Amino acid sequence: MSEKSNQRPVAHIYTFALTWWFFMAIMRMEDILEFIIVAVICAMMSGTAYFISFLVRTTKKLGRYVKDQFDNPPGSISSRVQEPEPSGNLEVDAIICEGFALITELKITKSKIKNESIVKNTDEIIDVSNKIIEKLRRNPELFSSAKRFLNYYLPTTTKLISNYHYMESQGVDGENISGTMQKIEGTLETLKNSYKNQLDSLFSHAALDLSTDIDVLENILKQDGLTNKDFQKE
Repeated sequence: MSEKSNQRPVAHIYTFALTWWFFMAIMRMEDILEFIIVAVICAMMSGTAYFISFLVRTTKKLGRYVKDQFDNPPGSISSRVQEPEPSGNLEVDAIICEGFALITELKITKSKIKNESIVKNTDEIIDVSNKIIEKLRRNPELFSSAKRFLNYYLPTTTKLISNYHYMESQGVDGENISGTMQKIEGTLETLKNSYKNQLDSLFSHAALDLSTDIDVLENILKQDGLTNKDFQKE
């Protein structure tokens, strides 16, 4: 679940505070009855604001869900593509946004292609690309390790898919068109595996850190006599 979806509406809180301030400014509220009336009015205004805020948020979520279901039928890999959250690094965020725009273009172009092999490979490329971008969002310090991916591989892949769609739409089995389309199809297979290798390499630092933690943990367990071998000796 994204950070945005965890944010709670605060409109009702501000409404209550502003309403209370308004009545404080125009009334002395020396009588307990006046105090209760103002409190009730503030609560009603706050409840109304909360209901409107909830209704707006729910409507937006429903609209996004319907649009996503229409653009990407359930079950397709690309239907899980979501816009990444900011990383906190402005430079990284700018490039990540460009990457997301390219992925969106890939989704649109892919939906117009008839070749099932191309569609399948593009789906996998989109899925892995989003995982790479999510990894970079969480770990901006790894950006230099994936700079070529964002600046070259992803734009070139988008260009290849776009050209494939254009050639396929011609409806002509000419030698040049067919040869180029076959070459793009073979290249996508290679690119798909390269994208997976890129994602795997981004986890190398985490794997090294975890490996070190595991080694330290095992040594401590041995020192404390808590391994299976120690119990077997007893």
